[in-house]
Amino acid sequence: ENAKETKIQSQNKLREGITKDEKMCEMINKEIAEIVSEVQEKKQELSSTTDQIKMLNKDRTKKASQRKERQREEGTIHRKVTEARNKVKMADRDLKRAMPGRVSQGIDGLERIIQDLGEKLRGRVFGPLYKLIEAEDE
Repeated sequence: ENAKETKIQSQNKLREGITKDEKMCEMINKEIAEIVSEVQEKKQELSSTTDQIKMLNKDRTKKASQRKERQREEGTIHRKVTEARNKVKMADRDLKRAMPGRVSQGIDGLERIIQDLGEKLRGRVFGPLYKLIEAEDE
């Protein structure tokens, strides 16, 4: 009978060990499932973030090209304004060459007086008459 009891005790210990091992396996499986779930969530977050980055990069590229286009337009406008100012200066010089010297000197003096006393003369003196008339191109 001792042999049977010893055998039963060893079987009980084995069953207890198996039960503990099964419980340990269940816990490990739960942990694995949680980790797998977390990994899947992180993959989804990563995918979403990657999509956002791609969208933002496209937007940045689009805005950079718009900025470059505006800079080109600004450069073109600046050149046109500079050319127009130069044409006005040349036309002014040509006009002054075409008139008598004293008249030209008088107009230059008037322009200096207007610049020097600008605020005091505001609304009363507007400059030489020829500068107040605008001609249309034909």
